[in-house]
Amino acid sequence: MNIQQYQIPQEVKDLIEQYRYLDLGSQKVRTPYFINKNRIRGGLRSHVGKGTPSELTNEVKIYAKLRKFDLNSASEDEIVNFMKSEALGIDCSGFVSHALLAWVQSQQRAKRMRTFINYKPRNIKQRLQYLTKPVMNTNVTILTNDINSDPVKVKDAQPGDVIKLSGYVRGDHIVLIVSVEKDPKGKVTEITYVHSGERFTVDNGIREGRIEVIDQNKSLDKQNWLEEDLQTGVKYTYEGLIKDTKNH
Repeated sequence: MNIQQYQIPQEVKDLIEQYRYLDLGSQKVRTPYFINKNRIRGGLRSHVGKGTPSELTNEVKIYAKLRKFDLNSASEDEIVNFMKSEALGIDCSGFVSHALLAWVQSQQRAKRMRTFINYKPRNIKQRLQYLTKPVMNTNVTILTNDINSDPVKVKDAQPGDVIKLSGYVRGDHIVLIVSVEKDPKGKVTEITYVHSGERFTVDNGIREGRIEVIDQNKSLDKQNWLEEDLQTGVKYTYEGLIKDTKNH
């Protein structure tokens, strides 16, 4: 069967791989999930779940020296736990924001996120916060509101689209579609997405999931979501979708 596959640009793939494999010591470490709503440690993006791979890598190395933590002898799990203990990781909206920004920069050479995200601040302080630190002040609500997004049917899904779900513990969750497969007749057969997932036990953090499209004319909750937790077997991302669907 001649399957057509539509994918995100290479620049976005490269960024995602950098998040999936941080170059730390002798290990390639998956960026763990982390969110911090208190904006601690001088407002550094890497400490509030909004850092780039290079920012996270630099901060891990700095704190490893301060804590006398040997990155070269540590296992991947030990490094991940160390990152979590030092409040270093990426939340779902920070991850998606940087991926979308990389896409825009690759095509339009745009330098700032505000070139493609519309934001309506309530006051001057909020406006200044967003203008100076757009990624830090962007969340799931902003990325998926009526100003910045439109509803998309399964049959019209494309790489770069996002899926909003209810959060596992706090707020909402968001995933980014990175590839869409279609059969020779142009019908969507599979959707692949990436996200920074909070709930998963073994591989918490940057993850990839797939959706087997049973019927492209039906909603996402009627499709076969294949991503599940390796220990519990629970499909947390799908459960978030069901919860969100019931709430709206």
